[in-house]
Amino acid sequence: MRGKTAWIVAGVVVLIAVVLIGVVLHSGRNEQKPSVAQLIARSKPEPAHPFSLPSLGNQEDTISLAQFRGRPLVLNFWASWCVPCRTEMPMLESAYKELGGKIAFLGIDSQDTPAAGAAFARKVGVTYPLASDPKGSVAIDYGLFGLPSTMFISANDQIVAGYTGQLSRKELNLFIDYLLKQAHNK
Repeated sequence: MRGKTAWIVAGVVVLIAVVLIGVVLHSGRNEQKPSVAQLIARSKPEPAHPFSLPSLGNQEDTISLAQFRGRPLVLNFWASWCVPCRTEMPMLESAYKELGGKIAFLGIDSQDTPAAGAAFARKVGVTYPLASDPKGSVAIDYGLFGLPSTMFISANDQIVAGYTGQLSRKELNLFIDYLLKQAHNK
């Protein structure tokens, strides 16, 4: 009889565990992801880290953060080997063509060879400025941990928002609207 009782107790424990796991997994599906507005809010903007990197198109030219001072900037870190970057970049190019007069765009090819980055940028038809950072040192300075990552920098070189992962056009527009509102409120 003792052996049978032990099996029944064990069965009940397993059943309870399965039900609890199901409840946890199911409740996670109903939770909404944080909104972009929640992701945007920084209690205190931080100064953007200055940098100077070779241009991806011409390694003899340099691109620096200082060149963009006075205009809001979308600073995107990417690599040709990064699958989400490959999907995101055409959307960024489209946004640049639509908004390039209101806001600056800069892409930094991070932890990639200049040849691979340049070939991919040509394939996509990117027209906004691109810089090459094969060692990923600027991404490290910005405290980034994944690609793609996008920083939204005010006209006075303050990081007002950041996002790691592939942006949708809707998310990008919300971030850009926020960045432009920051520019008009100053």
